[in-house]
Amino acid sequence: MSAAKRPDVNSKKMPISEVGHARQETYIRWLRHSVTEPVTRDQELHARAWDVARAAARLLRERYQVTRVRAFGSLVHPERFHPDSDVDLAVEGLAPDDYWDAVTAALFLDKHIPVELADEAECHPRVWEAVEREGVDL
Repeated sequence: MSAAKRPDVNSKKMPISEVGHARQETYIRWLRHSVTEPVTRDQELHARAWDVARAAARLLRERYQVTRVRAFGSLVHPERFHPDSDVDLAVEGLAPDDYWDAVTAALFLDKHIPVELADEAECHPRVWEAVEREGVDL
């Protein structure tokens, strides 16, 4: 068969019976892979977000003498974590003059996962209640 008359295997109009067995197998492998890939990617991203949270906690303790760091929000609730989630950290003992420097330093830990800091002195009481209830010490 010449190249001009060769069936287009990418065409939706082409019946599967005309596609070679090897191409069918390749297509099936791709379908299986594409169905499982988002779950794997989300799990990997969630694990990476935890790594960023731990790195931020170390940085905040060492550079800014923060006395306590807790993760909260979607990070501690995997069922709510999604690709656009950030890392929410509640901090205690951060000097007010260091807040923006600390936020900036934490943000530069990972270019894809933003870090948000909540300080008890500046935080809405309901948010801090959630931190107290569900926060995970780092």
